[in-house]
Amino acid sequence: MKSLLSRILGLFGRQRRDADLASEVDAHLDQLAGDYVRRGLSPRDARAAARREFGGVDQMKERYRDRRGLALLDTLGRDLRIGIRSLKRASGVTAVIVLTLAAGIGANTAIFSVVNAVVLKPFTYADAERLVVVHELARRVQAPPMPVNAVHFEEWRRNAHVFEQLAIVRDDSANLTGAGDPERLTVGRASANLFAMLGSRPQLGRLFADDEDRDGRDDVVILSDGLWRRRFAADTGIIGRRILLDDRPFVVAGVLPPDFRFPRLSDLYAMSVTSSVPDLWKPFGLRDAERSPSGDFNYACIGKLRTGITIAQAVAGLDGVQRHIDDGLSEPLGLAASVAPLSDQVTSRSRSGLWLLLSASGVVLLIACVNVAGLLLGRTAARQRELSIRRAVGATTGRLIGQLFAECVVLCGVASTLGILLAYAMTRAVARWAPPDLPQVNAIALDMRVLVFALLSSTLMTMLVGALPAWRSARSHPRRDSLGAHSASRGSSVARSVLVAAEISISTMCLVAAALLLHGFSKLMRVDKGFDADAVALVELTLSPQRYPDLSSTSAFVRQSLDGMSALRGVSAVGVVSQPPLAGVGGNNTVFLDGVSLPPAQRTIVDFRPSSVGYFKAMGIPLQGGRLFDEHDVQRRVAVVSASAAARIWPGQNAVGKAFRLGGPDAPAFEVVGIAGDVRGVSMSAAASPTVYLPYWQRSFNRNRVTLAVRTAGVDAAASATAIRGVLQTIDRELPVPPFRSMTDVIDASTASRRFQRDLLVVFAAVALVLVSLGTYGVISYSVAQRTREIGIRLALGAMRGAVVRGVLVDAAKIAVAGLAVGVPLAISAAYLMRSLLFGVSPADVPSLAGACLALLSTAVAAAVLPAVRASRVDPIVALRYE
Repeated sequence: MKSLLSRILGLFGRQRRDADLASEVDAHLDQLAGDYVRRGLSPRDARAAARREFGGVDQMKERYRDRRGLALLDTLGRDLRIGIRSLKRASGVTAVIVLTLAAGIGANTAIFSVVNAVVLKPFTYADAERLVVVHELARRVQAPPMPVNAVHFEEWRRNAHVFEQLAIVRDDSANLTGAGDPERLTVGRASANLFAMLGSRPQLGRLFADDEDRDGRDDVVILSDGLWRRRFAADTGIIGRRILLDDRPFVVAGVLPPDFRFPRLSDLYAMSVTSSVPDLWKPFGLRDAERSPSGDFNYACIGKLRTGITIAQAVAGLDGVQRHIDDGLSEPLGLAASVAPLSDQVTSRSRSGLWLLLSASGVVLLIACVNVAGLLLGRTAARQRELSIRRAVGATTGRLIGQLFAECVVLCGVASTLGILLAYAMTRAVARWAPPDLPQVNAIALDMRVLVFALLSSTLMTMLVGALPAWRSARSHPRRDSLGAHSASRGSSVARSVLVAAEISISTMCLVAAALLLHGFSKLMRVDKGFDADAVALVELTLSPQRYPDLSSTSAFVRQSLDGMSALRGVSAVGVVSQPPLAGVGGNNTVFLDGVSLPPAQRTIVDFRPSSVGYFKAMGIPLQGGRLFDEHDVQRRVAVVSASAAARIWPGQNAVGKAFRLGGPDAPAFEVVGIAGDVRGVSMSAAASPTVYLPYWQRSFNRNRVTLAVRTAGVDAAASATAIRGVLQTIDRELPVPPFRSMTDVIDASTASRRFQRDLLVVFAAVALVLVSLGTYGVISYSVAQRTREIGIRLALGAMRGAVVRGVLVDAAKIAVAGLAVGVPLAISAAYLMRSLLFGVSPADVPSLAGACLALLSTAVAAAVLPAVRASRVDPIVALRYE
């Protein structure tokens, strides 16, 4: 150990130690020379005799250096210094290589930081690997996984012993008043044990107590760090203070830490719903109205498995309880359970797209490596005479390879540093650019795992970009290369052509994927949405249950609002609905027909939405039959159904005048008075759901959430918003009015994830095209330079300059076609892996494949135009003197 330590220390202070060694050697030589002078030799002969007796000075110095330090590290240090000097002499090529690699490293590291935060490490909870999300299945209804029933959840807590803990969660909203302007907040209702189960602690105050998880005792809240800082100025005296939520006092029990990250509640559901991250939390406090064992499947459930329990064992344990519950129902549903890891559930909708983007960035990095390898190969060919001379004077193959790899280490080291700086900027840009439904977007950062990934990427690149030039140098022949034989140049040219063809093959996958996403997104934006989004603004309100406790009070508010806004200048139509289009699943319920008995699996489930007659005109939803309900129908139970609902419930019949019951065979009957066009209610990519529109005065809004749709004409949108806000606050001064959203913004939000994937993949495809053009330009330019004498002879013998241009362009086209011949099958195979991300487009879509191939072929030929023109302008006389 002491010997190793002394060797390592011997690497430092090299110049001083070398100077001391030189002085010591000179002293020995002077002493020997003095002895020979005393024996009678002349000073000159004495000096020569002393050198012969001492031996080789340089060899002795090398042996001494090897003893005092580590020879390998010492050699590496010399190679690095020589490599730096060599790269400085070729500053132009060095800059291109560094920037190319930095772009590849930066893009790859930035996308990996997103994948790391969203997919690989979405949560930092205690024992996160044991956290799961539970859904319910109703096999007799053949429905997809459903949210959880609250009564069933209570049975699980009592009897499902596979879980260490279970918690139920639901999103809600409330109006904060009494402390500044009214504000609409997102509220998370959660079991009192949720935060303890996650291993989270408050930064101020305490968590919920178990006895507060009961209706009537649930008047406490825990604030998020963001709300505490934004609304209460980070006041440390907030604990114990009362705040008003929906005109009801609540006591602030605690404040969550800033690093507590909980997913959007919509990510916990298997179906598409709309919600956001809670601003504050309250105990669940299950109400009597929510206790229905056969209905009200509205809640998310998070569980923590006992140590050693698998997902399969958890499902088996829950299914036993589910069978017991099902046996007690008047109409068994075939209840079962579905269990998924929490991380998988939250990231399921984003995982495929992010892996696609990481693959695309990896492809770009690989293209950059191939491009750089081609540049280094050309540089090695240009230095072949130098390398051959070094071999001739004694350099071994290993030393030459080591020298070239040392240059690659310098290049990749500088590129990695720049790449990490670029990745930092790109990560921040991606986080701002990311779609709103990307989970854990606030956690995206360059942490240690990301930096290790960048280090491994740069190491791998060093091996990739240095392997081929090193192999070529190892095969060099000292005598032949020193004489300037052309075979080496020809071999280098062929190798670079193969690299560019490989570059085109790899790029084909990236361009085909981008073309498929572009084509699919174009089709998505052209689908029939069922409504007219132009000049429509939405405002979502939450009515206080204290001031609007029943249907009559909410109906009175809606009526006053509609009357007041209809009188505004520039408002051509105004309506109200419980949930606007493209906002996820609304209120699902089952349709029953008198005299028709169907098994549960064959009953139609519709999305019912309370609305007003003006809503259809405001949204531009067409009427296909019958009429719309209006104020004259106040005393009648009427409904308007969508075309798909009418076709499914009454196939081949006219639905107008038919009656149905919603929710059960004993529920009140509604008469169909009209048929409206289908509207895409869940998302742009999901088919229109069968929908039933009920008058707002006959069906209460879900949790008092009301959405107003206003169509304007010829009036500034900001002026209209101000006037509408004034009408609403005249009716209810304590009502928070959030910012208005245009229907165009809603469409953009619905397609944000696909747009994000499309845009990033298009950027990567564009970078791939640029790299292909650079690679092709380099190969063709090198080829033209090597063929200068040949081209000159051809021109001297009468060849047309146009023929020379065509020949060079054909060479570029041949390289591109060879690359496409390999790349197209690979691209089609890769496209089948991403087919879940495509909308209305086959993985083998001919227009997309043709467009990608044409872009690559055109880029390769265009990159060869300048070298081709340069070749046609060769002066035959100068060319014949070339060598």
